Amino acid sequence: MKKPKFGPLILAIVLFIVLLNIPSTWLMPLINDAKLKSNASDLSEVMFQGHATQRKMLADSKYIPIYGSSELSRFREFHPTNFFKNEDNGYTPYLIGTGGTQSLIHLLNFVSVKDVLKDRKIVFIISPTWFRPEGMTEDRYIDNYSKINAYQFIFVDIDPEIKKATAKRMLEYKFIQDDYVLSTLLKEIVDPSDVGAIKQAFCSRAARTYLKFANKADIISSAVDLSESTKRTFTPFDKNITVEEMLKQSNEIGLETSNDNPFYMDNGIYQEKKGYFEDHKDYMKDTDYKNSSEYGDFQMMLKFLKENNVEVLLISTPLNGYAYDYQGFSKEKRFEHYDRVKNIVAEYGYEFVDLSSHEYDKYFFTDSLHLDNTGWVYVDQAISKFLGKEIREK
Repeated sequence: MKKPKFGPLILAIVLFIVLLNIPSTWLMPLINDAKLKSNASDLSEVMFQGHATQRKMLADSKYIPIYGSSELSRFREFHPTNFFKNEDNGYTPYLIGTGGTQSLIHLLNFVSVKDVLKDRKIVFIISPTWFRPEGMTEDRYIDNYSKINAYQFIFVDIDPEIKKATAKRMLEYKFIQDDYVLSTLLKEIVDPSDVGAIKQAFCSRAARTYLKFANKADIISSAVDLSESTKRTFTPFDKNITVEEMLKQSNEIGLETSNDNPFYMDNGIYQEKKGYFEDHKDYMKDTDYKNSSEYGDFQMMLKFLKENNVEVLLISTPLNGYAYDYQGFSKEKRFEHYDRVKNIVAEYGYEFVDLSSHEYDKYFFTDSLHLDNTGWVYVDQAISKFLGKEIREK
């Protein structure tokens, strides 16, 4: 009879104890400059689920963080990642967001890096589809959920009003309710009398223990992330290019790539979705974006950023006017939404770029809502101005 081998188990226990007690500051150098640079445009899932890489990036002034959602992955010649590489003006865009990354998710992410985010310049791209009547669905939240950020939220000192409102929103989701430790601590934030002292103390200890381990695991997984860095190669353009020349080039590209459909979107994407469009004419005739919970989440996020003196450029992108007219979502209702977003931003005094006047610009969109070259030209122009290096018009 063979004797049981306890060596691997003992080693695992020892490594766990060491990892639990080693200071995080000792591990942060593992995320080196080369790793940070390669992650800038990779839209890595490892980065989204933690915050170690973002902390390192926010501490380095050469990076300009661009927060958003699925539009960030629409790489074209004039995408900021390529444009600023050509500009060579000392700034490197760092992309943070993926499909379904909406205001509540961004807020929790911002809270988790509060100490390094304070006084920072950031760019934030607002997508109109976040404000659909259903707001952020359970599925979208699950797909983009960061357990570290959710647990970190419990212990970060922020405005009590924002904290209580955010805790309430999180508790609306069933998968959050099913997390006994997290939901207990969120309930304690909403109403301290609703949670007993013993229960609160137990859950608080469990949450702190989890974070002690998870934050260090986040640093290590970020440092050794083996996902292949995406190589994107575009033809360099003149570093002294003007807005007029950029728009001329984007129009020339669009004439070749988006010339075979009534919506002036990418031909390949249109062919893939042609059947969908044919089956969905006027299906949005009763749609409006008046009552989405996203507006409240958006306001909470802006309030948090304002209270932490974060300098934000907010860019509101539009919907493809041709496509949404066809689908029955009226221009009047679309502009009610754009104006509402504009009015919310005005309350906080942030620099705001409203691109809604470009709904009918040809070649502005790759599809019904994501930006193509012409759209990115206006984004590049806005970011350049925000960074103090305005592009010449002509």
